[in-house]
Amino acid sequence: MARAGYKNRNEAKIRVGSFGSVRSTLDINHVLLKNQLTIRVIGLQDKQKYQQEPAYKDDKRIYAALRYDPSFLNKGIVRSTLRVSYEDGQTKSNNPRVSPPIDRITPWFETGTTTVNGVTYNNLNRQTFDFRYWTAYFANVPRSGWLTRTSPNYQPALGTTFGGPYAYFDSSSSPMAPYYVGQVAFTSAGGRAPNGNIDGTIGGLWGAARAAWVGSTNEIAVNQRVPFAAAYVNKSLTDPTIFDFYNNLLDGPNKNERRNFDALNVVLSQTYWNNRAGIELAADRQSYEDYTNTMLTSVDFGITVDVNEILPDGSPNPNVGRPVIYGRSFWGSGGATSERTSYRATAFAEVRADDFLEKSWLTRLLGRHVFTANASRDKVDRTTLRWASAAVDGSTSFGLLRGAINPQRELQYTIYLGPDMRNATTASGANLTSPQTKYVVPDGNLVGFNSTWKHPTDSSSPGYVNPAALWVNPFNNANYTQSENPANYVGWQTIPVNILNVSEGDRDALTIVAGKSRDEIESSVLVWQGYLLNGL
Repeated sequence: MARAGYKNRNEAKIRVGSFGSVRSTLDINHVLLKNQLTIRVIGLQDKQKYQQEPAYKDDKRIYAALRYDPSFLNKGIVRSTLRVSYEDGQTKSNNPRVSPPIDRITPWFETGTTTVNGVTYNNLNRQTFDFRYWTAYFANVPRSGWLTRTSPNYQPALGTTFGGPYAYFDSSSSPMAPYYVGQVAFTSAGGRAPNGNIDGTIGGLWGAARAAWVGSTNEIAVNQRVPFAAAYVNKSLTDPTIFDFYNNLLDGPNKNERRNFDALNVVLSQTYWNNRAGIELAADRQSYEDYTNTMLTSVDFGITVDVNEILPDGSPNPNVGRPVIYGRSFWGSGGATSERTSYRATAFAEVRADDFLEKSWLTRLLGRHVFTANASRDKVDRTTLRWASAAVDGSTSFGLLRGAINPQRELQYTIYLGPDMRNATTASGANLTSPQTKYVVPDGNLVGFNSTWKHPTDSSSPGYVNPAALWVNPFNNANYTQSENPANYVGWQTIPVNILNVSEGDRDALTIVAGKSRDEIESSVLVWQGYLLNGL
């Protein structure tokens, strides 16, 4: 660490780098009292730019050091020094990605079939799907049973998305239309049994389904039961005519990292008899904080196509066929802090035989001896946190779990990168761009299913519906009772919801995991160093 010296000096440097990077430093050392008091101040501003736009890193630091050798304490055999240093630093960044996005788009354009170990599978060939039929195959329903291995429509190249409400984004900074409750959160808590009692199920509601997405290399290999599929590495999207990873950060401005630190060090030392004995008292305090907020994690860091023909409420999906990236607010964001304090006392003394005896072969034999005693106390407090970047407020209905943040309340970021690709024959030449806008997730409207029975329960009342009466489910033409008919419930509703957001100061409410630890060490040591046979 730079120290203050007894010589005036000033130095300024500016360094210009690639992509508009600029690093500036200013170093000033000034003597306030000749040979007694001096101060040094160093400032740094480093604005780093990268080939991947809009990636950046801004580093600002200030450092100050003081040295005081008071003349009234530096007389005769005594030398006294006080050294103080302080540093404060802040780093703000949107670091570049070192790996290209996962390729979840080119499998959608593959035509024909693929045969593995004698089993032939259909390739996707730009098909789209109805999520309600993911596990239900019907001969008269095209592409049904796409996640059922025994179905002739089985698609090993498809997987499913996540569980929380959907937030759809286009070029605007705010989501398109309302939020939608994810399929796994469709509530049937108010569902009735044929006898009219609440049993918590509604057979006609496809609550177990999830929306589809195109699988990665590893996922497809596992579904095709390729030997050693688990060892397959996901294919990266390296074709710059699809997405120019080399010059564009897929996150756009929707990722940030922060690093803050400060450190204070104070040392008081005093030596005697030409540095043959001395004491030193030192105190040190350091604090450090780092955190990351992101919309994309390593799990979902890929470009795919929205292959879903309908929205969660069953209405047509206006964005089917568009290139898209999915993110999860539940993962990827978090941070850590540490507070470190240290105190140390050290004393030393050098004893020579000829301090007590006349110089002779005996004093040379006995030599000199250095004794060092040290006592120290160190304490480190650490905090680790993981939080959701955003989530639906815990008081919202529609069956979303209340209380602590959970995957049913997380947001599924659905970010569209371009127009409908169903008429294209290849992904090459799409020239997709990363998001240009920093997205915000404001309070808004949420579309979800209300499972409250909407008819009178008294059989003599007008409008009564017998929950035990026959109902033919048009989804699969199977016989059910009216208790399983979603039309007998309040059904799909739009309600206003509050969205918790880290950028709005809701980090505590969005915290998922928190941990604290403390390490304390107290030590003392006595060291003897003997230099015998000196000069013999």
